[in-house]
Amino acid sequence: NKFSIHRFLRPCTYLCQECKQYENNTPHILHHNFVTKIVKDFEKTNNHKKNFADCIFLITFALAAIKNNDKLAMKHIKNILLLGMMGLSIHSTFAQEPIPTCPMTHLQSLNGVWQFKYVSGNDLGRDTLFSSPAYDASDWQGIRVPGNWQMQGFEEPVYGGKLTPGYGLYRQAFKLDNSFNTSMVYIAFDGVENDFTFYINSKKVGTFNSAFNRSMFDISKYVNYGGPNMIAVKVNKTESPGYQFDTNDDWSFTGISRGVTLYAIPVTHFEDVTVRTFLTDTLAKINLNFQKFAIKKNVTVTIDGQLIDQDDNVVASFRDVKEDACSLELRDYHPWTAETPYLYTLQLQLKENGRPVQRHYEKV
Repeated sequence: NKFSIHRFLRPCTYLCQECKQYENNTPHILHHNFVTKIVKDFEKTNNHKKNFADCIFLITFALAAIKNNDKLAMKHIKNILLLGMMGLSIHSTFAQEPIPTCPMTHLQSLNGVWQFKYVSGNDLGRDTLFSSPAYDASDWQGIRVPGNWQMQGFEEPVYGGKLTPGYGLYRQAFKLDNSFNTSMVYIAFDGVENDFTFYINSKKVGTFNSAFNRSMFDISKYVNYGGPNMIAVKVNKTESPGYQFDTNDDWSFTGISRGVTLYAIPVTHFEDVTVRTFLTDTLAKINLNFQKFAIKKNVTVTIDGQLIDQDDNVVASFRDVKEDACSLELRDYHPWTAETPYLYTLQLQLKENGRPVQRHYEKV
């Protein structure tokens, strides 16, 4: 949360006090401005938890660059900031983060053996048409997904960031399970190194260029619900802004390195749920804010919620809330501490004209 981040940033802020001794020293001025920007950016965003790890890596990288007056490293930092890793969404225009329905039953994994071709250089030639279901890929080889193509014999591994241009082309046929028939369909890529663009049934859906972050896309309008589908993914080794950040003093691997999963999301669903807690000695107040997605007309959307302790007792609840915000109050609560990490379970149920359509659980 914000307070943890500020505890982390405080040593960096203390270091800035040294800038007063070096008013004409450019690296120290850069350091001061950089830390100031970090603090301001975190004040602007509500997504502190998601970007905390990025903050740690970026600050470490920046301090090393400033200390050594490394202009190339500072250029990489600029690229990373362009990706929005300091408070802005790092997703492409099309990437989204829906809340899956609990329990997670409507899932379909696309992991397994895909068709694959590695193309060195920047020219795809006739393979520019690879996203079409009619494209002849009979001479392509199989590759395990998730996995890196260097570890499966398609290219010699390289240590460090001296990568040569190249593309990995993936294709996989799939058919949706029956559980998707009345739902919106999202696809999640848990990690692709380093940059990718993907297509469903030859139509471009979206792009993403942060190797170790999950991206999710709404592909409902691209899939055939009752027939065959083809997903095609083009992975780029070197054209992603800031790719050097992921290829430093280590083996530089590329490919669909983490799982690929399809999610069925109800047409009416939670887009976001924000939970904020305020504590006194005897009272815990829990403020909830909801973002709901509903495209049907003449539909009443309401929310039920309950807070459950570790003995499965319902200690607070609400019903049929139509607004986008509500509160729960709990007296004589169990606070969380490092020594006694007590957490409650918040259960939410989204209803459409009184009929449950989505459930969401999280620890509070």
